[in-house]
Amino acid sequence: MRKIILYIAMSLNGKMAKKNGSAAWLESIPNPENIDYGYNVFYESCDTNLIGYNTYKQIMDWEIYIYFFTSRKYSKP
Repeated sequence: MRKIILYIAMSLNGKMAKKNGSAAWLESIPNPENIDYGYNVFYESCDTNLIGYNTYKQIMDWEIYIYFFTSRKYSKP
């Protein structure tokens, strides 16, 4: 059985994204040295990522293979 890990970018006050799906607050955190804090190593260790439709819309140009789940009618952009 595979191990399941929940990975969420969340602010200290418990917010993940705005109602429109924006997580722009992540980019407002100063990181002048552009450190990924281990994200790439973590991401490479995952063999499957499950995401929602709004996240899919935001990252669909990243050239990664993903599964996404939605209750909305979907047509490929």
